[in-house]
Amino acid sequence: MSKLWNKAVKGLGAGAIATGLVLSATASHAVPKQSYPNHFTTPSGKIQCEYFNDSGLRCELTTGQNLRPLGRRPSDCNLDWGGGLTLSNSGTVEVLCAGDTIKLPRSASNTLAYGRSWSRGGIRCVVQRTGLTCKNRRDQGFFLSTQRWYRIN
Repeated sequence: MSKLWNKAVKGLGAGAIATGLVLSATASHAVPKQSYPNHFTTPSGKIQCEYFNDSGLRCELTTGQNLRPLGRRPSDCNLDWGGGLTLSNSGTVEVLCAGDTIKLPRSASNTLAYGRSWSRGGIRCVVQRTGLTCKNRRDQGFFLSTQRWYRIN
């Protein structure tokens, strides 16, 4: 099971888990939607992001493609390289090097409508038809789309 699933299950009581298992056994479409308030998806479904209190924001392309442009893989990255970006609470933007994912089924994620904003821990994101812009309180951050990405300083 994934770390994300373990986090979600940890907060549930035994009754809720049993109910979910019974519902999923009887009809897969009857499983109640999980709420992940620190997670969102763009309307196109091509980008998903999750905020972690201890580290900041992580955004991934859900298309299976890598960022464009994608620089050279660091020698200390032995995992998947270039599928997304991180924005630390202090404002550092890094290309994602990870062996896991934050991707959720669209039915489990909150969709952030075009023109709307989302904020957690001093980081604010706005989704537009052209892509996603996320910044911290000092206006440091990134722009991300399936076509390109860049840092904002």
